[in-house]
Amino acid sequence: MRTFQQLLLASVFILPSVINVQSAYAEGAPLKPAVVAPNPPMLSAEPITSLPIVISETDLPPPVQMTQITSKNLYQVELAHDSQRGNAVLSDPELNALSAQAIRQLLLRLTGKKALLASPRAAILLANPRNLLKTYDYVPIVQEGVQVGRKLRLTFDEIAVKSALAQAQIKIWPLNLRPKLLLMGTLVENNSVTKLNKEALQYRVDVNLLEQFAQLALPAMVPVDATTWVYPMNPANNIGPLQDVMVQTSQDKLLSYKLNHRVDDFELSWYLFAQNGTVLAKGKANSTERNVLFNDMVNLVLARLVELNRDLLEVNDQVVINLTNIRDLQAIGQATQQLEQTIPTLTDLRLVTVEQQLAQLQIAFRGDYANLMAWLASLPQFEILRSSEMLRQVDAKFTYIEPPSRGE
Repeated sequence: MRTFQQLLLASVFILPSVINVQSAYAEGAPLKPAVVAPNPPMLSAEPITSLPIVISETDLPPPVQMTQITSKNLYQVELAHDSQRGNAVLSDPELNALSAQAIRQLLLRLTGKKALLASPRAAILLANPRNLLKTYDYVPIVQEGVQVGRKLRLTFDEIAVKSALAQAQIKIWPLNLRPKLLLMGTLVENNSVTKLNKEALQYRVDVNLLEQFAQLALPAMVPVDATTWVYPMNPANNIGPLQDVMVQTSQDKLLSYKLNHRVDDFELSWYLFAQNGTVLAKGKANSTERNVLFNDMVNLVLARLVELNRDLLEVNDQVVINLTNIRDLQAIGQATQQLEQTIPTLTDLRLVTVEQQLAQLQIAFRGDYANLMAWLASLPQFEILRSSEMLRQVDAKFTYIEPPSRGE
């Protein structure tokens, strides 16, 4: 039987092969003139040097304050809605419309799958978002320490949302499985090329994707230094320098994209690289609306990253329980009986191995991992020693209680 540490090492999975996406769109919105950064035409990538990529803070102007999504505010959605009536209560039609908008953003954040929004499984959540809403309030929008407006914050009931997702058999993409993303964007406009590093994005908020990724609970960063840059093209046999960039930044994935502002439309090409330089996904599309291109790229990147965790997510309703202090078959029988009779969401239980005083059980259950742990913690004969939601494994000590004799 493998130990807890061995199972942790075994959790590393092999990345699937690359996907390729091409599409076309229509609508319109011009860009403002770019910040000019000298660079040769984007016909091929510049040689990538071994200079370090700096992603720490510098003396740049303060950016617009972004809300970082963590486990504490995962179920809060902020919308650009500033009521002119102060903190007045929203009318039912207003709140219904805003709740419907927010629940779609929340589902995309929790699952990483935009396609799920059109699925029949999500219909019940989308049909009655008010039933899942807990509270709402207004929060300030701060830029350079000054409030420049307000936005509406809707807080959904975490337990209610998780219960609805479990009933619909929709898996949540755990925060601890989400990679750290390095963004290297390039803007081609007015016969000039701008590398969208930290400084450039201070003045080009129209092409800044950091807030969008932040709202999706996907950690993303951009380099401060623009000396070393990776362009969206196949590295072919020159994969070593790209790997050096990934090592220097300590990021898990690299999204390199180029937005070409042409006379009548925009063209967006992009590559998603793994830490070892492998191409995970790529795409190229045209549109008269740049936000359509950006949104589709972000959604495709999210879907691909979720797909990389598919094997882990598919067994999300199974947990291995390692029970110590198991001295005989009577103890095993008592432990399994306790689990079957006490945990209402249990759907399957089987004994995997017995070795010395250790028994390994595999259980299947409906619902949330945290709820399962709460049920286990409530059992007086089970003492939880450690648990890993990512590995789907629990180590616990079982105390056998001698049943009363028949004569008593």
